[in-house]
Amino acid sequence: MNEKKAASQTPAPGSRRILFAGCLAHLTHDGLTDMLYVFFPVWQQLFSLNFSDVGLFKTLFSGSLAAFQMPAGALGNRFGLVRSLTAGTLLTCLALTAASFTRFVPLFAVLLIVGGMGSSAQHPLASAAVSRAFGGASSRNALSTYNFVGDLGKLAFPAMAALIIARTDWETAIRVMAAVGIASAVLVAAMLAGQAQAAPSLSSGQAATARLGFAMTKAFGALTAIGVLDSATRMGFLTFLPFVLKDKGADMSVIGLALALL
Repeated sequence: MNEKKAASQTPAPGSRRILFAGCLAHLTHDGLTDMLYVFFPVWQQLFSLNFSDVGLFKTLFSGSLAAFQMPAGALGNRFGLVRSLTAGTLLTCLALTAASFTRFVPLFAVLLIVGGMGSSAQHPLASAAVSRAFGGASSRNALSTYNFVGDLGKLAFPAMAALIIARTDWETAIRVMAAVGIASAVLVAAMLAGQAQAAPSLSSGQAATARLGFAMTKAFGALTAIGVLDSATRMGFLTFLPFVLKDKGADMSVIGLALALL
């Protein structure tokens, strides 16, 4: 029994490389998502948007990101984790790049939806890769590192985007950050090459759980509620914070710094 327990807590071969790749994917996607807060004041002026329109823009990206996470997990099982994660990252970066070339609001909105769909692949696939590579207490430590690095992306990408906007324009900023995302996708794919492409087989006792992909327990429900409240509060605050700062005379670099600190 002790030997089995120890074996289950032993990291898989190449686990450090998998953790690094998962962290890089998390940093990139969370960074690309949060950097959009910097662009909202620019887009409001460019497209003559009101605050409800800005909120809709945010909802289009974040809503598609949330809605497609479970389908993204299923695609990962069918087509492989590496392919699906790489394709999702590239899709997000290409959608953001394409958005920098259009002034047609409906097309811009569609590209935000497509970008969110691409970003939906990261959480279910990268976190699954990390959790499978580690076991027991090692898994908790690895996932803590994974989550922490994602927060670093939320810090770095908005600040970088704001600095580029302050020195050039928003189109250049979003293209540069998308290029960073593409480079990240290539690196993640290289590090995860050769990893298992399908989910491990399930026992008959796991069949009910497999239909949803998780066990519906009270603890899970409580954590889900906390996550919903946290995300709703944070997104609403950060979406409109740049406008408040701009009205108080803050320039783009200050707005980027404020978002990075939060």
